Amino acid sequence: MFGPKEYAYTEAFAKVSEILGQNIVYERISFEAFYELRLKRDSPYKAQHLFGVAQDHAAGVFSGTDGVIEQITGQPPMGLEEFIRKHRAAFE
Repeated sequence: MFGPKEYAYTEAFAKVSEILGQNIVYERISFEAFYELRLKRDSPYKAQHLFGVAQDHAAGVFSGTDGVIEQITGQPPMGLEEFIRKHRAAFE
């Protein structure tokens, strides 16, 4: 999970749990299990796309931070904590 700071999954979910006051646990599943879950919720095309994104993410393709958001918007990216607090209702 990225923004101005890169979080490990367990760290990110611990932070979200703390903010929301709920126990939210990250559980890694196989790519195949992820794909099957997505097929139950999405079109085959979206499931295939998300499957590829998940593989790229696990391979580190999206790791790190950069200045692109600030260059485009003129504002620094919102951090994980700020995002969760701002959109709290969507997580409850």
